[in-house]
Amino acid sequence: MGKIKAFAPKSNIVIEGQATRGLYILLHGTVSVYKNDRSNQNMIRLAYLESGAAFGELSLFDDAPRSATVISEAHCFLFCLDIAVFDDFLTTRGDNIRFRFYRKCAEEMAARFRQQNSDYIISQKLLWAHALRKKKEENPES
Repeated sequence: MGKIKAFAPKSNIVIEGQATRGLYILLHGTVSVYKNDRSNQNMIRLAYLESGAAFGELSLFDDAPRSATVISEAHCFLFCLDIAVFDDFLTTRGDNIRFRFYRKCAEEMAARFRQQNSDYIISQKLLWAHALRKKKEENPES
């Protein structure tokens, strides 16, 4: 149903803001996921994915543009599943398959969200510790 595509190192696989839709499964290689920092137009790496990882699942839920850019770090082989083909598959297989797939996606997104929350709390603690240490160095008598 899908296609296997090869990407050379430093190739854009998806670009933030594109209107493409579909799921990718990384069969071999590594990729990085980036988000544009609108304040300075720099790209911030959010994740480093290895073989077995999947991305693009958000595009299966809505028509919103891509939320991140994914760039290959090495030669990569990806299984690409277009949304139209996937929707046809789910429709012909019945509601049980559709339910199981979307439940698994929801579980994966919940796990990622929990990890992001944990990472945020740690980063805030580190930021405050650094700021307070810096303030103490600047004003040793306080």
